[in-house]
Amino acid sequence: MEGSTALRPEADGADLVDIIGRSVLELLHDGHREMRDAVNGLGADALDWRPTTTGNSIAVLVAHTLDAERFLLRTALDRTFERDREAVFRIHGQSPDQLVGLIDSTTLELDSLVAEITTADLGRIVARRQTRLGAGWLLRAPEHSREHIGQVFLTRDLWLERSPRAEPDRAPTADL
Repeated sequence: MEGSTALRPEADGADLVDIIGRSVLELLHDGHREMRDAVNGLGADALDWRPTTTGNSIAVLVAHTLDAERFLLRTALDRTFERDREAVFRIHGQSPDQLVGLIDSTTLELDSLVAEITTADLGRIVARRQTRLGAGWLLRAPEHSREHIGQVFLTRDLWLERSPRAEPDRAPTADL
């Protein structure tokens, strides 16, 4: 592969755990940056708006995504995680700053959790609602997050289409 560096054949398990952990964090950090971008400039009305009666708001999607990331990484370490999953779906009235604070605190927590992962953790079978290897739980985190980050941006686009005056960072035009 041109422009890439192949994994050293002598890389041991600890190196692979580090490589996998850094790769997962890179994906999660990318998603967190995108969520920050999505919520900045929106008001609470936009963050709480639901595109359908059964749809989720941007605030709910962000909170759920972060809660799930914490659950999945703790599960990869075979740790219990007390959570009220349903309460996350009732979140309401958050400001962009509050959501960014939640994103930032989750980022720090995930960084700490990934730093603890060992080869044994990745190879351990962990049973929750599903049974997977620790590595499977770890890899599920960015996969699950991408799904909901896409929903965040779709919901944001639908809000902005419906309320063009609410678009953040829209420069005034000379015609107005």
